[in-house]
Amino acid sequence: MDITGVGSDVGNHGDDLVTVNLPIGFAFSHYGTTFNTLNVCSNGFASFNSTANTFTNAAIPGTGPTSMLA
Repeated sequence: MDITGVGSDVGNHGDDLVTVNLPIGFAFSHYGTTFNTLNVCSNGFASFNSTANTFTNAAIPGTGPTSMLA
């Protein structure tokens, strides 16, 4: 399946980068808080409120990015 024409380039084409406040197009309730945007890190995770951009090998849940989607 070719997906090259699908999606949007968020611009984080490197290491330890984060793109913030990407609209998700709907209201999402996460542990009682409603979010409309998402932050995406080039290290492979998304978060509703964290702007962390460095790699860490930590347990989930833990002391890493908050409100994280893994």
